[in-house]
Amino acid sequence: PGALAASPPPSTASSPPPSRPPPGHTMPSGYAGATVAMIMFGTNYIPVRRTEIYDGSHFQWMMANGTLAVGIAAQLALGGGVERLGLLGGCLWAISN
Repeated sequence: PGALAASPPPSTASSPPPSRPPPGHTMPSGYAGATVAMIMFGTNYIPVRRTEIYDGSHFQWMMANGTLAVGIAAQLALGGGVERLGLLGGCLWAISN
C-alpha cells in the first residue's frame, strides 16, 4: 500500500513507422539531378553572348517570362498543385537575380 506502483512503459504502437522515400527517390538520383541542374544553369546564358544586349532590365524581363511560361506548362502537363516551398524558392531566386 505505501509503495509507488510502477507506471507501464510508454506505448510505441501509436508512433508511425519510419518513413521511406518513394521508389526512384534515392541519393544517387538526387546527385544526378543536382549535376544536371548545375550543367544547365552553367549554360543558361550562352545564347546571350551572341547578341548585343543593351538593356539588362529587358533581358531580365524576358528571362522571367520564360521561367513563368515553363512553370505554367509544367503545371498543366503534370497537373500538380501549388508547392509553397517552390513559391518561396522562386521568390528568393527572383529577388537575388
